[in-house]
Amino acid sequence: MVHRLDKGVSGLVLFAKTFESQKFFQKKFENREVAKVYIADVTYKNIPNELKKLFEVKNIDINEALEKLEKGDFVCDDTWYKVEGYIYRSNGNRMKMKFNHENRGKGYRYSLTYIKPLNNHQILVKIETGRMHQIRASLEYLGINIVGDTLYESFSGKGGIPEEISLRAILLGFEDMQGERKVFRL
Repeated sequence: MVHRLDKGVSGLVLFAKTFESQKFFQKKFENREVAKVYIADVTYKNIPNELKKLFEVKNIDINEALEKLEKGDFVCDDTWYKVEGYIYRSNGNRMKMKFNHENRGKGYRYSLTYIKPLNNHQILVKIETGRMHQIRASLEYLGINIVGDTLYESFSGKGGIPEEISLRAILLGFEDMQGERKVFRL
């Protein structure tokens, strides 16, 4: 196995056939050379005004959005909302991670996430970094909850760790060992 998904998250995972290819692809993930896109069913309240404007969109076609992203070499345009900051372990619930715009010291790790609402209750999420619970913590900070995510649905996280949440890894894109570009979609 080259990388992992958080418990409860489904979708694409990359497995290597050889030890050499495993190390190669792990380095690709470590160097942020793999495009990772997820889809989530969400609920929200008290979201920032600039994000409210993005949620006003009506039924963006997922295939068109992914094709546009792929054609643009996986660079997010201004139709994506940038969430940049730091992820750290919650002091109130050690099972949760938290997001903050500021680096407040030890244990804070840089995080970069982009979100694109497809309609009022479904979003695409592209992560540039791969932090534990990065998507869930970033969305919680914005007032967005993934359907079924009992750990992040409340600030305290008293719901516990869910078996399944409505978050799926739907696209992986990278250069393989021969330098050929590969894109896999679910």
